[in-house]
Amino acid sequence: MKLALLVSILAFFSKAQSLQNLHENVLPSFKTCGLQSKSMQKSSGVGEFPWLVFIPLESRIPPIFPDKLRCAGVLINRRYVLTSIHCFQHYMTKVRLGQYNSMQNVTCSSRLGCDPVLEIDIEEKFGFKDVNIGVLRLAKNVQFSSYIQPICLPFDSFSRAQLGETVYTSGWGEINFAGAYSFIPKKVKQSILSNAECSNNRLTKTENDEGFMCLRYNRNSNDIPCRGDDGSPIMYRSSTGQMVLEGILPHPYCTGKSVSEGIKIRSDFLTWLVEKMRP
Repeated sequence: MKLALLVSILAFFSKAQSLQNLHENVLPSFKTCGLQSKSMQKSSGVGEFPWLVFIPLESRIPPIFPDKLRCAGVLINRRYVLTSIHCFQHYMTKVRLGQYNSMQNVTCSSRLGCDPVLEIDIEEKFGFKDVNIGVLRLAKNVQFSSYIQPICLPFDSFSRAQLGETVYTSGWGEINFAGAYSFIPKKVKQSILSNAECSNNRLTKTENDEGFMCLRYNRNSNDIPCRGDDGSPIMYRSSTGQMVLEGILPHPYCTGKSVSEGIKIRSDFLTWLVEKMRP
């Protein structure tokens, strides 16, 4: 009995050490991820979310406004981006990093200077079981800059967002109910609802669990999650001040309700992701 327990404990720590070694090979240091240029603006400030990725899409059926078809994503290291797997129903061949204004090819600020938007081809895309999160492997490594940095993944080194706490999402999706798409990233402040509050709003799924979160936003704001924000990161500020990826917006609609759904980053997804990633 004691021997079996000892073997089990050793196996656990061996797997944990193996995962840690894999993490160090493919992901940025816990000390350098999730660092941002802070902003108190209503919309995302230039360089505030340097892991935010613009993903232009091409429809398999020609849309009325092809230039509006888009998703967002989030950079997790020099080679990989996470997004909503819903975006895979369209053609996607490239991503744009360091993008602020979606109509411009250069991002500038008086404090950080100017950098060209980096456009990189997608080499591979894949998903994990029943998790609505897509993984993009880029064709080449990304060079980090003032406008391009990786977010932190929610390993044990970071606390997770709790019920009632604030999370943020950001993307270039539709503005409120106007039908117009945002040129600059929206900054949507949301809170995690309790199961009771979530049930009252009659979402597709009614309880928070390891893989799902129920969110509330201010529907009177212009910055709400909407079409085109698919794949936007759900971000939480950890106790260290770093921004951690809590989840991904799957396929938001402007419904008139003040609630949205988020796909939470699960522990089994994290383990699979780190094992799947290549340098």
